[in-house]
Amino acid sequence: ITAIVVAGMRKTVNRNDMLDAFGEFGKIDYVSIASSSRGFGLVRFQSPSGVRKAIEKYQKDGEIVVQDVGVVVRELKSGEFGGRGSPPSVPGGPSVTSKNSPMGVDDPDVLRLD
Repeated sequence: ITAIVVAGMRKTVNRNDMLDAFGEFGKIDYVSIASSSRGFGLVRFQSPSGVRKAIEKYQKDGEIVVQDVGVVVRELKSGEFGGRGSPPSVPGGPSVTSKNSPMGVDDPDVLRLD
């Protein structure tokens, strides 16, 4: 597992806010923020250790702060997007699916960090 779902964000959160908040946990492959300012997004780390560190901090502190707001964080399980499973159910966050994107959001909202 190399991705997390982040919910409860301000609708003004951008990619740089996400990178600032989650970069401390490990190298990030890409960040995706749901279109239409829905207040949730995804972070894919280059290795599972980034997910583990983020989840450990969330469990210890009860929140991770993005743009001065405590957000909900959980692991993105394999098969939750891309037609192989059901979309995630995150408290306070909507479920999203899309045929065009591997992560269930519009491709223009995806930032690859290569």
